[in-house]
Order: sequence, then structure tokens, then C-alpha cells
Amino acid sequence: MDIQKLRIVLREDLNHTKLEKYTVKAFCEKANVDRNQFYYFYSSMSKLLIDCFEFEIKRYLLKDKDLKFRQRFIKLLIDFKANTQYYHNMLFLIRKKRDIYQPLLKVIDQCLANYCQIDKPYVLVTIKSCSSMLGSSITDWIEHDCPGSVKDFYERVYASIELIEKQNGGRDMLE
Repeated sequence: MDIQKLRIVLREDLNHTKLEKYTVKAFCEKANVDRNQFYYFYSSMSKLLIDCFEFEIKRYLLKDKDLKFRQRFIKLLIDFKANTQYYHNMLFLIRKKRDIYQPLLKVIDQCLANYCQIDKPYVLVTIKSCSSMLGSSITDWIEHDCPGSVKDFYERVYASIELIEKQNGGRDMLE
């Protein structure tokens, strides 16, 4: 089973209108995948949605190592804004919100820790706190259909990122 093909089909299906329901059966028909094969890889539609959401986050935050965190984060926000319906549907269709929140925090933690190249325990605590704030802000922004501009949203969360910089000896993550 081609996971990339599944992601493409899911993105096409979820990117057009608000959905109240999206079943494994409907998805498998669109993706031309046997339901048994689907369930071999995913225990539920929520698991596929979480996998796809996590993939999108990693695609922006963990790739392009030459870019500063700010640039990667803004690219991610631009994708959220450009594909608001897709991400909104993903969050709506996932049964338990905490199931999407934990992978999001994990990826943000990983990206910030890698970028800062830190070994100070107090900075790690700050990163966890920043990740939590960023994760809840991102999910809230998506759930409300990404109101305002990417720049406005970024400016609201900038203070958390700035705090990590200060505790990391002033290492510039943003410019």
C-alpha cells in the first residue's frame, strides 16, 4: 500500500468542504484500497489523520536544515492558511483532540531542541513550555479556520520563541 498515495487522496478529499463525517469505507473507495489492507496499517480513520498531520508538520519543521526555525515555522503556517479546510477537517474528524496534540508537541519539541543544539536542562523545560503554547495556539487557530494573516498569528506566538533564544545564550532562531 502506497502511504504517499493515501495522503494525496486524503488531502484532495478533505480540502474542499467542511465534513461532518468521513468513513474508512468512503476513503478506501476513493483511494482504491481494500478495507482489510487499510486496517492492516491503521486501526481507525483517526490514526490515518494523525499520521498525515504529523507528516505535514515534520515536512516543514524537520526538513530544510539550512533554514532558520522562523522560516520553517512560517512556511508551515502558510500551508495551514492555504489549506485551512484540509487541516480543519482533520482536526474535526479526529475523535480525541489529545491524539493530535501529542504528536504535534513532540515534533515541535524535536525541532526546537535540534535547532538550538542545547544541553541545558532549563532550556529544555522552556522548549517544552513553548511547544505546548505553540501546539495549543496552532490547533486553536486551525479550529477557527485560521483567522487573520499568517503574520498576525506569528506575532502572537513570537514571545515564546524569543524566550528560548534568551535562555539559549541569545542564539538567533528568528532572523
